[in-house]
Amino acid sequence: MIVLVFRYFYFPETDLQSSVVIPATQFLNDDGDQATQFLDLDPSHYSNLYMNGIMQGNNLYQVTSDSLFLDLEDDTVLAGTPIILEQVRISLRNNG
Repeated sequence: MIVLVFRYFYFPETDLQSSVVIPATQFLNDDGDQATQFLDLDPSHYSNLYMNGIMQGNNLYQVTSDSLFLDLEDDTVLAGTPIILEQVRISLRNNG
């Protein structure tokens, strides 16, 4: 089994409220480089979202290859709050 972990970091410049779409290109990857896209939706992948270091429920967000959608309802994410998207890809190794 091969497990690959990808993390993307975003620090909003302004407060976030209501429904927000954050393009993948606004995130930095583990190397500090601008992200170009997230993993495509696939049964072998899963995502975790952390805001201010706390894992968030799946009902709060949706991920596409090019953006993160947040449904904050009446909540506010303050400017500068770390938002971390962690994506895990699991694949089976073929031993031929």
